[in-house]
Amino acid sequence: MTYLRWKSRWRSIPRYITEKSNDNRSQEEQILGMTSTQVTSLRTFIILGFLFVCGGVSLYYYLTTGSNLHMLYNISANQMTIGHIATEETMRKLSFNSTQPVASNWLKPHGNQSDAESAAYKISDSDLKDSELKPGATTQPKVNAQKFDHERSPTDAKRATKIQTIHSNGKIVLIVAYMRSGSTLTGALLQEHPKAFYVFEPIRPIKQSFKEIGSNNESTVTFNYPNAKDRVYNKTDENGVVFQEINSWLTCDLQSISMDSLTDPLHEHNTKIMKDFNLCYKNKQNIDGCLKNVTQKCKDSPLRVIKFIRLRMRYILDLLPLYPNMKVIHLVRDPRGILNSRINVDHMSNFSVHILCDEMKEDLKYTKKLLKSYPGRIKILHYENLAEQPIKVAAKIANFSGISFTKSMQYFIRSRTSSEYNDGRFETQRKNSTFTANKWRFQLQSGRARYIYNTCKSSNGILGYLPLNSTMKQRDLKIPSRKIVDSTSLLLASDNF
Repeated sequence: MTYLRWKSRWRSIPRYITEKSNDNRSQEEQILGMTSTQVTSLRTFIILGFLFVCGGVSLYYYLTTGSNLHMLYNISANQMTIGHIATEETMRKLSFNSTQPVASNWLKPHGNQSDAESAAYKISDSDLKDSELKPGATTQPKVNAQKFDHERSPTDAKRATKIQTIHSNGKIVLIVAYMRSGSTLTGALLQEHPKAFYVFEPIRPIKQSFKEIGSNNESTVTFNYPNAKDRVYNKTDENGVVFQEINSWLTCDLQSISMDSLTDPLHEHNTKIMKDFNLCYKNKQNIDGCLKNVTQKCKDSPLRVIKFIRLRMRYILDLLPLYPNMKVIHLVRDPRGILNSRINVDHMSNFSVHILCDEMKEDLKYTKKLLKSYPGRIKILHYENLAEQPIKVAAKIANFSGISFTKSMQYFIRSRTSSEYNDGRFETQRKNSTFTANKWRFQLQSGRARYIYNTCKSSNGILGYLPLNSTMKQRDLKIPSRKIVDSTSLLLASDNF
């Protein structure tokens, strides 16, 4: 009734004004000193102004109340998302102690994806139900994994950690590095601890096998597993297989690791415990007995160490919540030194410079996120510091890893950095490790060195590497190629990462 009453009055306003104006037309014209047309225009302007004010008030009320409702909706939606990151049933199905590989898109190929696209994943129960292997299945099924937010705040990260199932509470150290950056020396140092279980590049055979898909008109790759049928994978299954392999190594579930990884020839040369396994397997051909021994050594070891040059820092976001006592060493080196070393071992391509610089920049970006979300669990290590002050820096590495700096470790680092002779190109023993770290200054062409520096300029600023703009300056060791900086503090304060 109120609405109809106001509507009736509103419609009567123009008629009332018109009738009134006809009676007093001459009087108004005389008082205002205006013509009939001017008076009519003034009335119209007043009416339109009144309508405009009423409309503005109505619009303001609508926007303010609507915005509040929208905000409340977003809060509810976010609470629902956080609360459903993973159910207990989901995490039980994700247990990597199973002898079957877990299908996962955990390691999504990077490409040119945006920050949102590089997010980690949250797995729903329905996804896992579809991904389970049926009895006798030989082909790995696919999983449509949903994304989990890498951009979440530290508070949300801690909340997500509590929800996820813990895979192991043991001490774990991962070394994430680049080819020819000193990772073999760093990993071998930690292996010298008498109670460490060390694995050298465990995903190398897997990555290499998937890389060969398509080279010989092959669309799949087949892996053999201990006491299990061969499994056939497509190219799209690569990331899930890699994730399963890493978690199996970290949880000592060696039965779930492919024979390609277990019998990798590099183990015989770089790892003590896996070298024993390979000798056992070759001599006895009894996979059960050989695996039992090495599995027990893995479980008994208070420290597990794995070094990677094929794993990037963005994937560490998904591993740290599963391993509360895991720590990560992000090993860096002057890109000019890295690429010069690659040239010396014939591992340099036309795209190596941009690939390396992009990897370093992206790794620093995610290292910054990890430093904020997991303080005390990430360490940026400069290879040059280890080469120039081996004992001091090696002791810091041991302290960060939560182990004692044993005499065997001290002897090892001394012998490797100040030996009587140099080993081969892929060895770690050097007569003078400081000279080795600066060898690029004498071997690399000045123009190429400047190109590398400028391409990696954003990362170099954080890591303290300096430009050398002429051949004379590059060859003169009195002119420093780097300054000692606190890269962690610089990275956290930088707006470029």
